[in-house]
Amino acid sequence: MVAFDVGRVWGVLVRRGLAQARLVGAARETLPQGALKPSPHERNLLRPAEVRDAVHAVCAQLGLAEGQRADLILPAGIARPVLFDPPAGDTTPDSLRFRLANALPYAASEAVVGTIPVPPGRVLAAAARRSVVAEYEAIVEAAGCKPRRVELAPLVAFAGLLARPLPARALDVVLGEAAVSLARWEHTGLATFRTRLRTVSRDDLAWLAAEIERAAQTNGQTSFAAVRLAGAGACALADHARANGREALLAWDLAQPPSGMEPAEIAWLGGVLR
Repeated sequence: MVAFDVGRVWGVLVRRGLAQARLVGAARETLPQGALKPSPHERNLLRPAEVRDAVHAVCAQLGLAEGQRADLILPAGIARPVLFDPPAGDTTPDSLRFRLANALPYAASEAVVGTIPVPPGRVLAAAARRSVVAEYEAIVEAAGCKPRRVELAPLVAFAGLLARPLPARALDVVLGEAAVSLARWEHTGLATFRTRLRTVSRDDLAWLAAEIERAAQTNGQTSFAAVRLAGAGACALADHARANGREALLAWDLAQPPSGMEPAEIAWLGGVLR
C-alpha cells in the first residue's frame, strides 16, 4: 500500500488475518517542499520526478518486486467528504455522483466516488476527479508498481474510527497535511461532518483548536465530552487541548510500531488495520 500527503510518501505492508489486519512493514520518504500539492481539480504532482523517486524508494524498502500491485491512498484535499441521507437507500455510484454534482468544480461525469456507510442509514461520500486519480496511478506505475485499488485518506481514516465508536458529544478530528475533517457525534449517531483546508501561514494549533470548538457547537453552545485525533499534528494538538482543559485522545496506537512511525500521526492507519 502506498499513501501520499503533502510532505511525505508512506509505504506499508499489511497482513490480513481472521480477526484483524497486522502491520508487517513500513517505509517513509520525505518529499521536497512544493513537490505535491493536493487539489480537487488542478495538477497535484508539481515535481513528478521527485514524487516518483520517493515512491520507488518506499517500494524498494518494503521489498516490492517490479510490477507488484499496490493499493493507493490519496491525500486529504483532493476531495471534500459530504454526509447525507441517500434517497430510499439508493447508494449506487450514479446516484451519489448526482447528489455531489453541485459541489464539484468539474463535470459530474469526471467524478470517481468513494463511500462509507454510516449507521443508521446515512452515507459519507467523496468524489475525486478522474484526471487527479490518474496522476497518482501514473506516478506509481512509473516507480515500478502496478496501481490497484484507490482510496481517499479521510474516508479510510473515518472507516477506522467508525470501528471504535465514541460516546455522544464527542468529536473525531482527521488531520491531513492539506485539510482537516471534523465529525461530531450525538446520541443518534454522526451529527455533522465538515472539512476545512489547512494553511501553513496560520498559527496552526490555535486555528485547529478554534475549529474544534466551532464544530462542537450545538444551538450556539459548545459542549463536548472528548476529542479524538488522528493524523498530521495529532500529538501536538492533543497536548494543546489538554493544556486548555479538554480531554484529548489519540486514535491509533501499536504495541511495537516500526522505527520512525508515530501511529497517531498517520490518519489512515486505523482504517487499513481494521
